[in-house]
Amino acid sequence: MAKVHYFQRYSNFENTVTNNTLQLLARTHAYAPQRAADFVNVLVGVDDPVEIGLEITQQRRVADSVPDAVIVQQGFRIVVETKVDSPVSVEQLVRHTANFTEGERKILLLLTKRPIGALETDLRRKLAEVARDVIFSSVTFEDVIGALDGLFQEREYEMVDLARDYVEYCWDVGLVDRSRYPLRIVPCGRSLDINLRHGIYFHGSDRSYTAHRFTGIYKDKRVHALWENDSVFDVTLT
Repeated sequence: MAKVHYFQRYSNFENTVTNNTLQLLARTHAYAPQRAADFVNVLVGVDDPVEIGLEITQQRRVADSVPDAVIVQQGFRIVVETKVDSPVSVEQLVRHTANFTEGERKILLLLTKRPIGALETDLRRKLAEVARDVIFSSVTFEDVIGALDGLFQEREYEMVDLARDYVEYCWDVGLVDRSRYPLRIVPCGRSLDINLRHGIYFHGSDRSYTAHRFTGIYKDKRVHALWENDSVFDVTLT
């Protein structure tokens, strides 16, 4: 079994992403197994929650037997496939079901930058044919970040810092589409009337800009309009 490292050791980007995500889960489990279970359950999204760690019960009747106590190690296995920029292969994911054994809950987790869309329907159909008992969940790294929200209290400083660092890592390496959030305020000057009339903002193509979702039109110390961007294109004026 490969060790989950505390520090980056892989040259392959997808392996690094996978290792860092597993490290997040491993550190959470070491801190509080129930928090790790809550985290996994949000990602997997099953009706019957996955339990991580020991289950200890007292005097639970089974048929005609009532032992003083029962200690059970919950059996489950999560097989993770990470796709950052390479395409998702239905055949590869189906082959991964060979990693499961009898007597355990079987969870196949796909991590991607963006939702896989219609491909998920095809994959679920294939799994229903060859591995009906496998629970499949496709999540984005933005979903992973969402599962961290509220997992730790503000006073749990070390774990809050760990979660925040993972979020920043996802943003820094482009695992989350940041362009969906920023608003850019742009100065218009003499072009304000044209901008408002046609719902456009324009500038020279040699001027760089960062991708953003919303544009604000600014003149005379105030924003005159806010737009959600529909498209960006180059034109040649004659």
